[in-house]
Amino acid sequence: MLHCHPLFYSVTYSILELSRPFFIVASHLYTV
Repeated sequence: MLHCHPLFYSVTYSILELSRPFFIVASHLYTV
């Protein structure tokens, strides 16, 4: 269904790549 849309996949991948540092910082804050 969603796999038929490469644009949707690329947008989701870019969003995950951009939000990855924030998740890393948040995980460090929660562990400390």
